[in-house]
Amino acid sequence: AALAFATGCGGPRARIVEATEHGELAVALARYDELAAHDGDDLELLARIGLRLLEDAASSDDDDVSRDAVRELAQAGTPAIAALVRIAGGTGPGATAALLTLGRRGHADALRLLRGMADDERPDVRAASTLALDPHEDRTLLLALAVEPSGAVRAAAVLRLGALGPAATEARLLREERARV
Repeated sequence: AALAFATGCGGPRARIVEATEHGELAVALARYDELAAHDGDDLELLARIGLRLLEDAASSDDDDVSRDAVRELAQAGTPAIAALVRIAGGTGPGATAALLTLGRRGHADALRLLRGMADDERPDVRAASTLALDPHEDRTLLLALAVEPSGAVRAAAVLRLGALGPAATEARLLREERARV
């Protein structure tokens, strides 16, 4: 009854929502096809199934598939936030991409997680972590990241330091480089 109330209807639509929420996407799609043949398209219901399909794809071991799915979810806006949060709690390339997407949206928990990942062994995670670093408060860490071996990490750190302004960033980088020599 609660499921029927939450979907605003009962019967076939509620069974489609239930199958979608349980990850039974083949069942959900088959039931949707039956419903659409009888009642016509229900774009909201189809979008719900699509979000779940993308969420599953984001958990793929294939880096490209996973990142593409997160990119599509990022474009879905507010309806995809819950899926992005679930993906970010996982592992793999989809988790990092989801954290970065949420961080760009100012999601506090994602920013907190990203902030703690500046020393992660994976360069893509270290690069993503710069989003959560404050160029004033975390200047020393960003300067260290700006001279590390990974080009992606260097670029992300320099972009973040750019918030200080070009002259300040250049002067600090030069001082750090001279101190190392």
